[in-house]
Amino acid sequence: MLQQVKNLICPIDFSSPSYVALDLAVGLSTSLRAELCLVHVLPKIADPEWARPLHSNPDEVNLVLSEYERALYTGAQRKLHEVMQRVPEETRARAVVRVGETAEEIFYVADEQNADLIVIGSRGHNGRPEIFGSVTDRVARLTRRPLLIVPARADSGSSAIKRRN
Repeated sequence: MLQQVKNLICPIDFSSPSYVALDLAVGLSTSLRAELCLVHVLPKIADPEWARPLHSNPDEVNLVLSEYERALYTGAQRKLHEVMQRVPEETRARAVVRVGETAEEIFYVADEQNADLIVIGSRGHNGRPEIFGSVTDRVARLTRRPLLIVPARADSGSSAIKRRN
């Protein structure tokens, strides 16, 4: 018996491969009448202990860091909101911004959202995957949920989301 897909998640890092995966996720979500959750993960910024002695007020380091993190978080929410505005109205979609290790946060969101399918691009903004391993590889190792990996060079045909010129 085929599993019914009611909840999809699609991680997006605003790279071209993640938009290719998003196109497919939107199309699947719409045709399956499934809910779609877009996930963007910001990296946690390390506390620079080495910088504390350099400041006359060591607490200032935390203040500047928290302001920077807040600005990044707000920017990610804004960017994700822009993407959500381009998703067709008939697609039931929501957005989540997380902070942490990318693959782990995708795993946690998939569990929290009770995702039936994770649709993820094969490459994004992750450095050199042959050295560090890709986020997609780590998600595949962490999850027991079905995972649809969309090749970076996939020709999505007509886009399911409205592109801005």
